[in-house]
Amino acid sequence: MKKELFMKKRFYLRSICILILLSLQFTLGISSSGIQAQNENSKLKRITGTVRDNSGEALPGASVIVKGTSVGTTTDVSGRFSLANVSAENTIVISFIGMDAKEVKVGNQSVINANLSDGSIGLDEVVAVGYGVQKKINVVGAISSIKGETLLQSGGVSTIGQALQGKIPGLTTMYTNGKPGSTDMKIFIRAQGSWNNTGTVLVLIDGVEREMNDIDMNEVESISVLKDASATAVYGVKGANGVILITTKRGQTGKAKLSISGNLIAKTISKVPEKYESYEAMMIRNDAIMRELPYSEASWADYIPLGVADKFRNQTTQLEREMYPNVDWKDYMFKDVANDSQLNLSISGGSDLAKYFASVSYNDESDMTKDFDTGKGYNSKLSYKRLNYRSNLDFNITKTTKLSVNLSGSYSKKTNSPADDIRLYLSLYNIAPDLYYPRYSDGSYGFAPVTDQGLSNSLYYYTTAGMNTTHSFRLNTDFALEQKLDFITKGLIFNGRFTMDNTMTGSQNIKDDDNIIQKRYSIDGVEEFKYPNADNSYAYVIEPWILENFDVGGNKNRRMEYQFTLNYNRTFGGKHNVGGLLLFKRQKYTEGSNFATRYEDIVSRLTYNYNTTYFIEANGAYNGSELFGPGYRRELFPSIALGWMISNEKFMKGLTWLDKLKIRASAGEVGDDNFISNEDKKNALRWYYVSQWTSSTTTVDMNAPGIFALSSSNAGAKSPYGLYLESVIANKDLHWERSFKKDIGFEFSAFKGGITFDFDYFEDNRKDIFIKGDERSIPDWFGSTAAPGANLGAVNTKGYEIVIGLKHSFTKNFKVWSDMSYTHSKDIILSKDDPYLRPSYLKKEGYSIDQTTSSIPGNIMQNWDDVYMSVPLTGGNDKKRLGYYDVMDFNGDGNFNGSYDNVPWGYPNRPQNTWNVTLGSSYKGLSLVAQIYAQTNSTRSYSLDSFSQNVGNLYFKENGDYWTKENPDGEKTIYPWRMLSANTEPLRNVYDASMVRLKMVELAYRFSASSCKKMGLTGLKVFVNGNNLYLWTKMADDREYGGGNRGNYPTLKRFNLGFNLDL
Repeated sequence: MKKELFMKKRFYLRSICILILLSLQFTLGISSSGIQAQNENSKLKRITGTVRDNSGEALPGASVIVKGTSVGTTTDVSGRFSLANVSAENTIVISFIGMDAKEVKVGNQSVINANLSDGSIGLDEVVAVGYGVQKKINVVGAISSIKGETLLQSGGVSTIGQALQGKIPGLTTMYTNGKPGSTDMKIFIRAQGSWNNTGTVLVLIDGVEREMNDIDMNEVESISVLKDASATAVYGVKGANGVILITTKRGQTGKAKLSISGNLIAKTISKVPEKYESYEAMMIRNDAIMRELPYSEASWADYIPLGVADKFRNQTTQLEREMYPNVDWKDYMFKDVANDSQLNLSISGGSDLAKYFASVSYNDESDMTKDFDTGKGYNSKLSYKRLNYRSNLDFNITKTTKLSVNLSGSYSKKTNSPADDIRLYLSLYNIAPDLYYPRYSDGSYGFAPVTDQGLSNSLYYYTTAGMNTTHSFRLNTDFALEQKLDFITKGLIFNGRFTMDNTMTGSQNIKDDDNIIQKRYSIDGVEEFKYPNADNSYAYVIEPWILENFDVGGNKNRRMEYQFTLNYNRTFGGKHNVGGLLLFKRQKYTEGSNFATRYEDIVSRLTYNYNTTYFIEANGAYNGSELFGPGYRRELFPSIALGWMISNEKFMKGLTWLDKLKIRASAGEVGDDNFISNEDKKNALRWYYVSQWTSSTTTVDMNAPGIFALSSSNAGAKSPYGLYLESVIANKDLHWERSFKKDIGFEFSAFKGGITFDFDYFEDNRKDIFIKGDERSIPDWFGSTAAPGANLGAVNTKGYEIVIGLKHSFTKNFKVWSDMSYTHSKDIILSKDDPYLRPSYLKKEGYSIDQTTSSIPGNIMQNWDDVYMSVPLTGGNDKKRLGYYDVMDFNGDGNFNGSYDNVPWGYPNRPQNTWNVTLGSSYKGLSLVAQIYAQTNSTRSYSLDSFSQNVGNLYFKENGDYWTKENPDGEKTIYPWRMLSANTEPLRNVYDASMVRLKMVELAYRFSASSCKKMGLTGLKVFVNGNNLYLWTKMADDREYGGGNRGNYPTLKRFNLGFNLDL
């Protein structure tokens, strides 16, 4: 089986390489023949010249194109170009990224030299919008975009999701862990408008729905984020939570350009909670015992004599270190530094007949965990290797017909232990330094004296649980045909696209029986053993591996899509610009043997602007979803947007310093059907408009809750018949979630882009949000364990975005710039089927999604008067003592009860405010860029459990500043020993998750054209950068989401050395 999988893998990789090479050979052949054909025309002439910037520096890679055609070239390392077959009537367009383009009439000239100046505000820049592109000046929707070059300035991260953090206003990305190969990031656009599927964002790559983190960043040309209704309405059902459009690179007219880039990354753990060493923790334990002795004399038996405690800090031999451990689990399990590597090779070019872009990338991510020998012939070390490939080909079949063929995908291999993350990484958070030694000299593993997953030996599971190897192969194919229909009416274009994506996953697993003896030493040095399967030293036998220890599995999924589009763009009278779009699309997705998922969309858009001054745009999407019953499957979602370019008015022409002044507004409705989890879909629970039935052939308890619930006299009585139960009650009126979005925007630019300012105010009113039956409020006498799911929820979101840009050139060679953005967004639940009589503070209504709750602390009780005057507790009132917090009786019923006195506290676990500041400067070829990212108004619940009986002496330095008579100003109370009470400090595990992160710093040097020419290159850039370099926060560790789980792989810092080389 292994050999068969290997042969299949090799066959797929060979096939891909052959397809790419044949495509390039065919394209290059067409390019050569096209040039040859053009040279046969003796009436045309050759134009040569040099392109420079305002400082006189040559610009290699500048585009030189004959206006109105696809004929063109690019400048060489010295900024020179040569363009054959040009007519005297032609106009040459010369452009370079970030600079104003220049048009030159050829006439009698045979030599054309041009100097380009820095771009002002990029009004002619084209940005991706829904199902097309528009000039930036014409955009009236809320759209933000970045170039692929900016994405690469990310300090060596491996996924686009990680690289996007802080780079686009309104886009919030949150880390959950730093595990190699992990794509587990939470992404929100402006807000989380629904509690279903955490507001999933639609990601489109070249117009097709695909996984964002499966492509290589070197393939990306640009990324646009669509945020308001006018921008997202055309995506209807799937665009409700915002859309990310990723456009990959394509070939340009000119000679072949070969680029090579590489990164060597060193990474280290960012921040994890710090523990006290064994001796220090024992002293804190003794302190806790001494303080509770008046109330619990039995605690004296747990007091650790100083002579015993001293053995845990003065070990001199390996035996003493094992008998009296003081284990730094972070140092024992993890490396100080691990290394990743990335390599990319790409080629692009073309002629007026064909253009090509091809790329191959390799990414190797290593594990922070140290190398441990399993002694069983396998290596469970976590690793992730991925090979990406892409070939984008464009063929101009005729002057009016264009064919595009895209082939892309990836092959990845991931190895890891089959044990879950909690067992593998919990030692960082939950294992006391003195609990046990990880692995003793005789080869046995340490264990905890109580059975608890939270105390599992990470090393034991890392080396004895087995090994999983997962191979994933993705092949994405796009075929797109563009046909100009000017013979019908000028400006009309037909587009047809067919897409098929295939993903195949295979796994090879070794299941180790882990039948290994474990041992530990008690605190007084007594050796204890633990045998597998509850055996003893006489019954224990090492079991050999058998065939059942190995298995091979796999899965396949396929996405097919076809769409047909009519686009219309035309200018009448030089001032009336009219555009239109009509699109039909169908999509089918199949995974394994599950029922296929289908969608159907009909999309329309009308645009008009008068003299690029007054703008109007109307969009509509007529969507169909198979998740709803008859009468609800199809719905129309419209939107409209208006814009006014005030700076183009005649009365503004005297303000020569003003580049742009524009206001815009949009409103519209979008729908969402993405409220059923993938797990429910696999379990055939995706059609909630159809009843689900379960049956049992066994007899049934007549008094079973939720079935018959007869009187107690029938307890234990059995029915002689089998049970048929309606497990899911149908709701035939189930329908779309609806979101009505509004946006008002303001755009300003002055002094040729020296100052820019953008402002957006937005509001999102979402209604008919789906609530699952088991989450609804139903009375006990309803008659079923769960009510039918229904569209009963509503959420309102409001916020605003501010973007400020500054740039200035002190000299021709010295420039500085800064980009700053701030986003505020707050969601409030308007309805979530709360019980009518429940107190308002206990309802979900009126608070944010995932609102944190806690009891409210009073002051620390400093004396016995404070204790006697404190709020009575419904349980554990006798455990009160000095140094503990009083708590608030919020509902005023005379005592504290956790069920009624826990109230909304702080903020949700998502930030309501995000900040980003990017600072940059350049002098000739040297540049320095730094990015600072911050978030506020976020609260995290994070448990730092400390010592308790039988589980060692675990105490975190985070909790070290506790109250004593000698330290009455201590911020926290000491953890109790035997008199454990959850109410001793209500906010102990609630943290302000605000933070400021030095996200990225890059120092780069781009060699001059003359220096590159001497080396035989057309361009060379070398750089050092870093990611997640420093963190300022009150949190105990560096995680932005999912902090309640203490078993996650730690977040990482990265330091990167890289180069970009052009040939």
